[in-house]
Amino acid sequence: MGASAIGNIIYSTLENIYSPLIDKVLTNEDISALEKIYPQIVDEVFIEHYKESGNENGKKTIALHVIKKHIANLLKHEKEIIEELAKKKETITLKHLEENLTANVFVNTGGGPVPITLSGTIDRIDFTPSTFRIIDYKSSVKKEDHTFNIESLSDVFTDTKYGKVLQLLVYAWLT
Repeated sequence: MGASAIGNIIYSTLENIYSPLIDKVLTNEDISALEKIYPQIVDEVFIEHYKESGNENGKKTIALHVIKKHIANLLKHEKEIIEELAKKKETITLKHLEENLTANVFVNTGGGPVPITLSGTIDRIDFTPSTFRIIDYKSSVKKEDHTFNIESLSDVFTDTKYGKVLQLLVYAWLT
């Protein structure tokens, strides 16, 4: 079972557990409730997605453990964010899951304007009173990841190591 398959199970599980919370201010109580139900949802999604994938019981068991640990860490981090915002007397509202956005733009070339369609599916959009968050679960950015430390905005368009940054900037523009 590859990283893509594991990512799909994680994504489907997160969509399932967070869907009832759309347009709701997230609280630690909400996340605690998700912590109780996610293991069963992971099991269901895992079986649904991979019921036909051979007899790799050892690998499946390890993958299932990794998936559950990843979601547990994500929910723990979610609680930390809620607590940090509460200290500032702010809240966070889950606004969208799996939001498809599209925009048509024209790029000027030597032969005149050329129409280009930009589109993307944003995994999740949250709002706080002071900002909004665009979350792409597969970007998997860590605090020590220096991919988001940009010297010059032009680097984002010319250096492939900034692919995640460019994707999130396009998502922000589409939003």
